[in-house]
Amino acid sequence: TDFFETSAMLITFVLLGKYLESSAKGRTSDAIEKLCAMAPPTAILIETSSDGRNTERHIDSNMIQKEDVLKILPGARMPADGKIVMGSTFVDESMLTGESKPVGKSVGDAVVGGTLNAGGMVHIQAERVGSDTTLSQIVRLVEGAQMSKAPVQAVADRISAVFVPVVVSLSL
Repeated sequence: TDFFETSAMLITFVLLGKYLESSAKGRTSDAIEKLCAMAPPTAILIETSSDGRNTERHIDSNMIQKEDVLKILPGARMPADGKIVMGSTFVDESMLTGESKPVGKSVGDAVVGGTLNAGGMVHIQAERVGSDTTLSQIVRLVEGAQMSKAPVQAVADRISAVFVPVVVSLSL
């Protein structure tokens, strides 16, 4: 009877481990979705005409190019990584640093895409856009970590793939 109990416990532990792994991957997928939602879908592009006048145009965030000047309103998220070229504000960088207190930013200071403009209106010059932004890199790292297995886990999976059927067949 000890043999049957041992095999039942082993199978239970293996199945429990698979369930916990699946559950953790599901939570990671939710976290990736929340990270992606931090990037704003649109941005306000500042265009300077030949006579020196500025015009504003709403564009899709995917259309932002390096060196574009973007207007960021209070309460809006930064659409790209860049530096402030006009104005000053406070930026909520808690998604990166965990610091709950907004950080003061002024001309020349770097801002990160996805962070929240918690103060005044500013213009930023985009330096990293699209898949080069810090937010995109974080998403890629989390996805990579989700897909990869630790070497020990790979060995344990190979052993359990052979061990469990052998134990069950021997118990029969």
